[in-house]
Amino acid sequence: MKQDTNHTPAPQGRSTPTLIIGDVHGNVPFLEQVQATYPQHHKIFVGDFVDSRQFTRADELKGLDIVIGMIERGEAEACLGNHEWSYLNTLMRCSGYDESFDMELGPFKEKLVRLFKYFVWFPEHNVLITHAGLTFQLWKELGLTLGKLAETLDGWARQPVTETPAGRIGLSRGGMDPVGGIFWCDWYSEFQPVPRLTQIFGHTSALTIQEEMQEPPAGIRRRGSNYNIDCLARTWEMLELGVNGELRTLSMEKPSQRAREVSSATQGDPPSRNASDPSNPADPSRESEPGT
Repeated sequence: MKQDTNHTPAPQGRSTPTLIIGDVHGNVPFLEQVQATYPQHHKIFVGDFVDSRQFTRADELKGLDIVIGMIERGEAEACLGNHEWSYLNTLMRCSGYDESFDMELGPFKEKLVRLFKYFVWFPEHNVLITHAGLTFQLWKELGLTLGKLAETLDGWARQPVTETPAGRIGLSRGGMDPVGGIFWCDWYSEFQPVPRLTQIFGHTSALTIQEEMQEPPAGIRRRGSNYNIDCLARTWEMLELGVNGELRTLSMEKPSQRAREVSSATQGDPPSRNASDPSNPADPSRESEPGT
């Protein structure tokens, strides 16, 4: 498949705040609630809409359909995540990949390539949004500058992903490169802040032991002016980017498991799949492996 993804930087001078949203992975209840709670906010998603360990493949397809509808109505933008690339490029396979789901995803692939982005850039605020972050090691190696940043990333988006630094997969994620690119960079072992650049991204959901012991659960993680927002599996936190560039955390109450079960029962959902079903999030074959 020819990969010529949408690579338009964010328009300047927006008149409404922007919600920046972490890895969704089929979380349809979250998507429905965020639409109802923040209808006037423009939304930007950082990618990873598939390969859930919590929701079903049907949820993932429904979630993609919701987000694509938002994009087509001008309500949202979305970056590609490494889990989308896993179904678009055979050299970008990662954990969770399922051949039968690859076929189900087929009708969505044209829109994934056409509508989803490598990055969103707010030059007036020096805010860069990608799936996994741009580490300083890569920045320094390539001689990047703030003035040339959008042009450089735009150039990557016009080439096959595996032929650019964007598609690099670092050693810590099972790849052969020293560090990952903007779809694979690991928050803990690879990401280093770039001076004078604010970055917002997801990708790394795992927590340190200290973070796991936090009560309430750790949400958005911050390192200087850099934010890892892959937290929706634990807590429904998002970042709001104000029209003047200010950032603040917004949150919604996450429904309890019991409430979700009651809701599903009243809507007539089918019974849970057994653990051997490849589309079952509890299937051990979909658990941790390199390249998550």
